[in-house]
Amino acid sequence: MKKSTIIATCLINSGHTSHSLANVEASLEQTFREDFSGMNYQQWNTNLAEVDAQRIIKEFGNAYRIDIRQFILDLM
Repeated sequence: MKKSTIIATCLINSGHTSHSLANVEASLEQTFREDFSGMNYQQWNTNLAEVDAQRIIKEFGNAYRIDIRQFILDLM
């Protein structure tokens, strides 16, 4: 599962947004490009093993507060 999909799923599951998965992922890409302008989004947005993705979603997917910038850093 792509890193952007993991973060977007956590945001949706936690109730932070009512937008579609595709819209949330597009917003994440925009945030990445603004906050990490010296880095390549496509190189960052790699697949993680499904078992790892599901563990992250289970652990953080219902969090009250999600720091998107920190979440991106944590997945680097």
